[in-house]
Amino acid sequence: PEIVESSDLLNAILSEEYTTDKYGEISLKSILIEEHNLSKYKDNERDNRAIIELKKMITIIKDRLSPVVTLEVSAFEPLFSAELSNSLIEKSGQIQRELKTNRVRQKRLFIEERLFEVSNEMKKMEKELREFREYNRNISSSPSLIMRVQEMGREIDLQNSLYVTLKTQHEKAKIDEVERDDMVQIIDGPNIPAKLTKPRRELSILLSLFFGLFIAIFSIFFQANYVDTQST
Repeated sequence: PEIVESSDLLNAILSEEYTTDKYGEISLKSILIEEHNLSKYKDNERDNRAIIELKKMITIIKDRLSPVVTLEVSAFEPLFSAELSNSLIEKSGQIQRELKTNRVRQKRLFIEERLFEVSNEMKKMEKELREFREYNRNISSSPSLIMRVQEMGREIDLQNSLYVTLKTQHEKAKIDEVERDDMVQIIDGPNIPAKLTKPRRELSILLSLFFGLFIAIFSIFFQANYVDTQST
């Protein structure tokens, strides 16, 4: 949800073109400028207000106990609403793949540095053990020398085990880095609305009748009382 509502994503969406019956084939930015009369503002403020208006069109619903995210887009035409929803889903998936790739790349670089350090340390230890054996020919006759050789051998084994683990993680990171799996799994894709959902015409008509009747009664009551006062 945070990625879909991020200014970077919405700013990237603004440059995309959409075809509408009302405005023809123009960019989303131009649609928002025309729809909300933003041409009176300067360029920077116009872009910011266009992003604000675009955010108002987007509703994201996420259950805390479920990984499913519901995306709703309100627009003046059903086909435009569905296409905009599809663009938001596609762009958010692309951004998430880029974030994952960057994290994996940083991990791979860190592992490569550690591999270089561990490899050098292991070569150094092997050299020290070899030189120690050369300078101490009668190791078997000295318990202390035997213990020292065993300690150095364990240290080399530990470094070797660490090297193998890092090498395995490095290969896995290289594989993850080239993967292009979709981070967003679409359960139910964008649908073209079959009917108008906002504003509700029935409710608007009822509210108009109610307020019209209320104003009419108030006007009659006010005129009657005003006329009586003037007559008195």
